[in-house]
Amino acid sequence: MRSFFIPCLTLISLALLGVFIALSTFQKVARLQLDVSTMKQQVDDDKTQRAIIVSTLSRLDTESRPADEFIKEWQRSFLSEDDTQRILPALDSLAVANVVSSSDKQNKADPGYTFRNKIIPVESVKISVSGDYYRLLNWLGAVEQEFPLARVEAVSFTNQNGLKMTSTFSFPTCFNLPASATP
Repeated sequence: MRSFFIPCLTLISLALLGVFIALSTFQKVARLQLDVSTMKQQVDDDKTQRAIIVSTLSRLDTESRPADEFIKEWQRSFLSEDDTQRILPALDSLAVANVVSSSDKQNKADPGYTFRNKIIPVESVKISVSGDYYRLLNWLGAVEQEFPLARVEAVSFTNQNGLKMTSTFSFPTCFNLPASATP
């Protein structure tokens, strides 16, 4: 009789080994499918989050565009180093145009001026003008029109040899634009 025991045992062992390898392969494939589905879910979540961020950025850009245009438009109203020298002559020419006489002019730089808890460098100008009451007020309006960002700090009227108005103005000398608003 021939012994078939060893070849059968070998064949069964090889079959079990094949089944074991197949099962481990299927487990790896199932684990990889789970990883792929998790990554797909993460990609979908990232796409959703990206879409939300893009829509928020475009909304913010749309909302801030008028402010950026406003800042660009008003930027020229701020004084540069060269413009500080033109304040007094401009105030004088406005006085002549409104038929009032100007005198006692003083100006000084104030780098530590505080407005609403913020330090803003300004050029402080004190000037006295004399004339009729309505002309003094017209001159004040002309100053406001010529220098829309000037702040009137003080106005006082005296009546000595005619009506005299002493005014103190603060002219902002710089304004730092945010990076998105620069041309």
